[in-house]
Amino acid sequence: MAIVGGYQQYGSPISAPRGSDVRAPVATAAYLTARARVDSSQVGYLDHQYKTYLGSIPYGRAKDNGVQVGEAAAAAILALRTNDGFSNTVHYDCSSTPPPPGEFEPNGGCGTQPVDQILAQVTPFTTIDPSCFRPGGPNPLTSETYTRDFIETRDYGRADSSVRHTGAD
Repeated sequence: MAIVGGYQQYGSPISAPRGSDVRAPVATAAYLTARARVDSSQVGYLDHQYKTYLGSIPYGRAKDNGVQVGEAAAAAILALRTNDGFSNTVHYDCSSTPPPPGEFEPNGGCGTQPVDQILAQVTPFTTIDPSCFRPGGPNPLTSETYTRDFIETRDYGRADSSVRHTGAD
């Protein structure tokens, strides 16, 4: 936004010196924002990827200015997201060991925490209510649409379907 513009800003405006390379701030902001949130086992990989990518951008004032803009953008995003719930602790317990059929058990067993169990408590960036993405329920059993879908599934889904082309013909 600071370099190209043309979109609605998420946070406070950031100014960029004229001629700043747009690749450097995008990479830097993404890197620093992600680095603050990834598991410590992923930091080395992230550092390597960032250094490799930045190495492909020619050295000079445009790159340096772009990195500074990216640093400012990352700091602004992280400040806006300070109390978004990402740092909450959610303890998961199985009801018994082993858990009854149908109860979730983490890969490491009931004494471990599922990966990213906290995400359900993190405030989304743009969506106020995630339920807006839930699909509608099934059509009523008495509707014409349900009847049509049932007949199609029955006719095409049968093992001995006479209407489905199997490719063996």
